[in-house]
Amino acid sequence: MRKQPTKNNLIMILDILKKHSDVNHRLTQKDIQNYLKSDYDFVCDRKTVKRNLMNLVEYGFDIEYSEISRSIGTVSYTDKNCTQDNSIYKVSAELKKSRSLESVAVEDVDIERKGSAVTLKWKAVKGAVQYRIYRSEPSDETFEPIDTVDVNDNIIITDIYYNHAFEDSEVKLISDSLLFSKYILARETKRLIEKVEEQASPFAKNMLKNSVNFETLGNTENAQIFYTVELLNQAINEGRQVKFYYCEYGLDKKLHRRHDFKQTVNPYYTVTSGGRYYLIGNVDKFSNLANFRIDKITDIELCDAHIKSIRKLDGCEHGFNLSDYMKEHLYMFSGETVHARLEVDTSIIGQIIDWYGKEFDVISDDGERCVISLTVNENALFYWAMQYGRFVKVLSPQRVADRILETVRRMAERYGEE
Repeated sequence: MRKQPTKNNLIMILDILKKHSDVNHRLTQKDIQNYLKSDYDFVCDRKTVKRNLMNLVEYGFDIEYSEISRSIGTVSYTDKNCTQDNSIYKVSAELKKSRSLESVAVEDVDIERKGSAVTLKWKAVKGAVQYRIYRSEPSDETFEPIDTVDVNDNIIITDIYYNHAFEDSEVKLISDSLLFSKYILARETKRLIEKVEEQASPFAKNMLKNSVNFETLGNTENAQIFYTVELLNQAINEGRQVKFYYCEYGLDKKLHRRHDFKQTVNPYYTVTSGGRYYLIGNVDKFSNLANFRIDKITDIELCDAHIKSIRKLDGCEHGFNLSDYMKEHLYMFSGETVHARLEVDTSIIGQIIDWYGKEFDVISDDGERCVISLTVNENALFYWAMQYGRFVKVLSPQRVADRILETVRRMAERYGEE
């Protein structure tokens, strides 16, 4: 990099902190001087580094550091304007504590009087950045501040680091969520992870390097996804309807429109479930809630018309609880919510809690099997019971039990075919 002008030293020091430091990798002033030389071919003294660091802190940049006093010696102060021979003095030391000052009294202050001049001497207090001098006249017991002694030049700052927006664990969590989402293009996943890493410690960057081949991820092919999400958020915030084509995959593995016309939809919420992104809304000509895979929405447009109140929909007359809705709609199927009774092996109670939370009641228990009751979407119950068929028996609703029995029979017939 070509040599930088002196006026850029503030920016250079900030860049060094972002590139070379975090809570586990702290720098000294000397380290920063060395990086200025190696990264920018710029030479400056320790005082310049310190002054610019303090300016950055004052400007509001999240920089942490510790302070060390270079020397513990004697500090003195002369009051040349003393008009009383018996004036009383006291001294306090201001100690830097993180981003605030703590005042402590200085003990054993020696006082020498020569005419109208009074000299105070005391042992330097470790960590003090300033001393305050107070004086009280014999006729008044109130101490008034008369001056300060700044010892800033005797303080060295060290253990310097930049507090990045994301911690390493947070970068990993966000990156994993992006990597294994099924509704973002692989190239967009890579771009977003790089943007997240830019806000993290330099030592957290590249934690995914060479660990994932982005091109092999099974993400969506819908390049409109971010525009769709942006417009849906705007529509929800402004309470406006949207129109779009809803698509399904064909045998050619490409999205095809389900209808030749755009559906008018009242959007209420966007949620994630099972690695997919969904819109919870209502097709305007119907009176029920519906769930739409956002990666299957194309050619979305914002309408001027306001959305239909969710309270006008079937089952939502008394309001809508998103948390309950998500627990009941495990696979984001639309349809009726039912009260169900299940006989389950006690060994899968953990899995039941994983899927349904703790919102179920245990009706009976014989140690190995128990009967529970819960509220759930009917279609979701069917597919969940099929998934855990070895451990679950649906007792009610009977129509779900019948549906499972019929499906199992058909499966047995298919597998029994030669």
